[in-house]
Amino acid sequence: MTELIKLIQSMLGDRDERRVQLVIFTAVLMLSLVYYLGSGSALCLKLYSLFPNQALLSPLAARCSWALLCFLCYACIPVLVSRFILAAPWSAQGFVTNIPKNHVKGYWAAAGLMLPIVVAASFLPSFQHTYPFVDFQLEPFAWEEFLIWELFYLLQFIGVEYFFRGFLLFPLAKKFGKMAVYLSILPYVMIHFGKPLPETLAAAFAGWLLGNLALRSKSILPGIALHFGVAISMDVLSLWQQSR
Repeated sequence: MTELIKLIQSMLGDRDERRVQLVIFTAVLMLSLVYYLGSGSALCLKLYSLFPNQALLSPLAARCSWALLCFLCYACIPVLVSRFILAAPWSAQGFVTNIPKNHVKGYWAAAGLMLPIVVAASFLPSFQHTYPFVDFQLEPFAWEEFLIWELFYLLQFIGVEYFFRGFLLFPLAKKFGKMAVYLSILPYVMIHFGKPLPETLAAAFAGWLLGNLALRSKSILPGIALHFGVAISMDVLSLWQQSR
């Protein structure tokens, strides 16, 4: 038994290594929960059994449930781990508002790069069949449902950016330097499996770009704005194409 304990201790390494291990194990658990519980329809059926309400059976409710699950697993739980177990200050998690102007310019350049790509992609049938995730009534347009969805969609992007460019990236960067960007790209691309192939491949570049920008600026906040800005433009462009 003593030898087994010594072996486990040697495998766990020093304090810094144990911190990285905790981050990775938490990430594995959160990714698994989103994958196995991520069906919004299943969540809504469970809620309906507890609180019978016809609204819970709508496609909008299903998608919003999925977005809330992502926010819970990608943001809320990892934040608790970071704050109360790792004792990481908010600044070490990417919640930095004082960003140098020359660093902000990188995000504007990224937005200028992404916009024409999104516009071109909006002409693809696969793009139009995928976005938005909710089938909105076009005539007359269901503005209220659209705004509700985009609000929940924003929560999902807050979770995604914090998880991949904050919770994962910054602790790994202390151990592996800029290689941490590439380590965070792997799971980030995998959560795009099932989406159109061009988008899944583009996620690798987006993860690389957003990861490097986050390391440079020490903040995830501009990344949230950029990511959500691209996402809502994808929804709007897809709806525009469908209404033509």
